[in-house]
Formats: sequence, structure tokens, C-alpha cells
Amino acid sequence: MPLNLPTSEELVVEDAELRSILTKIAKRSAGGRAVSGRYNKHDTARLRFIRSIALPGIRFGQLVPNDDMRMLRLGPMNVLQGVDLASMDEWAQRHGRDPRSKKKDGWLDETEQATLFRWLSRNEKHLCVSNPARRGAPRAFQLDFGAYEGHRLEQLVRHSIQSGGRTHLLLAANRTASTPRPGAYVLWLASGAFEWSFPRHLHLYLMLKSMEANGAFVFPDAALSSPVAIKVSERAEQQYETHVAETLAPIAGERNPYAGGGGSGASGGARDGAQGGDAAQQPFLEY
Repeated sequence: MPLNLPTSEELVVEDAELRSILTKIAKRSAGGRAVSGRYNKHDTARLRFIRSIALPGIRFGQLVPNDDMRMLRLGPMNVLQGVDLASMDEWAQRHGRDPRSKKKDGWLDETEQATLFRWLSRNEKHLCVSNPARRGAPRAFQLDFGAYEGHRLEQLVRHSIQSGGRTHLLLAANRTASTPRPGAYVLWLASGAFEWSFPRHLHLYLMLKSMEANGAFVFPDAALSSPVAIKVSERAEQQYETHVAETLAPIAGERNPYAGGGGSGASGGARDGAQGGDAAQQPFLEY
């Protein structure tokens, strides 16, 4: 049977989704405060699994097993019912407890909460991604900033081609005299003048690279009658490669959480060749 290893693109996309889940968990626990309140058993299990197994696994080139990823993507504890609730309860029982702790449950104490909150506060601008959609569904991506917030990138490209760069996509009430036409805006996003930040702009980058690979073009404005091909800047490519290298570099002394003999660290259903095994638990406060 051929070994189907994940690509670096799949790994960094999943890394971004995992970090986005961490942010969501922190925000719904006591309003995101560092103290006064605690994470429920489901979110505690998600936190421990992401930080001790999922993120280290990404750094060793392995995607999270399908069954575990489904648990991470489920809604908060108070909305789950039926099979989802039962499955999550069982999963949380397995992954919620810190094996180094003598506490009877896996809930985070105030020190752990405060440490996590400080880490999230320092990194939040780099954790937020506009769409955690996995590879294979890039068209779901929507801009979450700027003049065209809420629009899909292909909407801008299509309007630019259909209008020949002569008209705006936005209504007059929603733009100013300096608002660029869709084609010009797309070219700016792809250029070195745009301030790239990964993983914040990860899906934007991948969508633009997909368009470039498929020979997409736009009409910047009415004054330029010839189409201009979408070309992602070398600066963006370099920053993306740096992000990939940093994301996939194991931390000194870190072990592959999916390697080794049988244990409770990783559940079955691993994707792309990842094997279940005994997870090397990383101390919660290291990150």
C-alpha cells in the first residue's frame, strides 16, 4: 500500500485551524479572562490534546486523526446532544486528564488558565484565520478585512473581467473616491506592498497561488485595456516558506506524539500515514 504523506500546505492549514480553535476556546471560557472561571471538561480535553498531541504532531509532519479532528470541531459543551455529546464525553474522559497531575479531574487550575491566556494574548493576531476550511474547499474563503471585507476573492476577479475594469463592485455608499476597483485590489493583495502575516493570511495566500497557477488575470481599471496576470510577490512566497519552516520544526527535545507503542495518547483513524500510539505529553506551561 503506498504511503500517502501530507503536504506542507495541508500541515500549515491544519496548524492554523488548531490555533484558531484554541482562540475560540479561550474566548468562551469566562469571557476570555485569565482568572475567575474555568474550562469545562470538553474544552480542557481539547486544550490538552491540541497542545500535547496535535501541534507537536504537525511539527513531525502528521495530521490529526479524523476521529480526533471531529471532536475538536464539535460545538461547545452546552449545545451538544445525542451521539455527539456521548462521543465527546468519552473522548474528553480519555484526553482531558494531565497524566502528571494528581487531581481527580482534568480541569485547568487558575495558574494554567492564566498562562494560556497570556500566551493567547501575545499571539492572538497571528492565530486568527478568516476561514479554517481545509484544502479542497478554497472557494469558501472570504476576505475579513479592508474595503472588500466579506467578499470572496473570485468575486473580485470575476467582476473585474466582466466589467473590463470599468466599474466598482461596491455600491457608491460603501466606497470612497480612493477605493480601488476589484482588479487593482486583487493585484495589491498579491503584491509585495501588502503586509503579509502568517498564519493570519494563510488562506488568502493559498487562494492567490491557486489563481496564479491557473493563469487567472484581472483588469485593474478602465484606463488599462489589457489584462494583468495575478502573480504572487516573492516577498509573500518567502514569508510563507518561513512560516512553513517554523511550523514544521520540532521543538528541541520534543518527541513525535504518534510514535511508539500502544497507549491512550492518540486515537485511531489517523490520516496520511500517521500511526496511533503513546503520546509524549508536553508540559502545559512550556508554550
